[in-house]
Amino acid sequence: MSEAAPGLRKETLPRLEAIFRMVNKIPDYLAGVGVGAVIVTVSIQILGRWLGRPAPWTEEATRFLFIWLVFLGIGSGFRRAESARVTVFLNYLPGFLKRLAPWIYVVSTVGFFIFMFVTGVQLVSQQVRMRELGSALMIPMWLVGLCVPLSAVLGILGVMESIFLRPELIGLRRAEK
Repeated sequence: MSEAAPGLRKETLPRLEAIFRMVNKIPDYLAGVGVGAVIVTVSIQILGRWLGRPAPWTEEATRFLFIWLVFLGIGSGFRRAESARVTVFLNYLPGFLKRLAPWIYVVSTVGFFIFMFVTGVQLVSQQVRMRELGSALMIPMWLVGLCVPLSAVLGILGVMESIFLRPELIGLRRAEK
């Protein structure tokens, strides 16, 4: 285990790591099921077209599954700081800005995820109120929209995991050699 955030007691870290490990299993499992479902759905679509009897629901199902996979990936990617960051310019900044850069990253990322959560909740609320349904599958669209606020929560948890368990990933502490 890497050097964790200062101020956390040694007995707190294993519990915190166990909690994050348990929480992280949920999106990992959903992503695995989603990838399997995309493979099956696209295979049905290909086979149906090859036989001259395409299933109209497969295109919509693939699209909805792909949307879920993208948003699960966005949220999950932040647990190991696997997000797009511009670090090439950090070497040219004065020392105090270099020290502030990780915190600017954390605050702006969490701020974005809070915005994404609020917007996602509004989207889901609208979809519920309007009783939107998918055109081919006839499933409630809020089931698709739910991935936006869920992804935001996963992103915030991922940033917290990076801060507390892997601060070197976001530049809060240098990795030990």
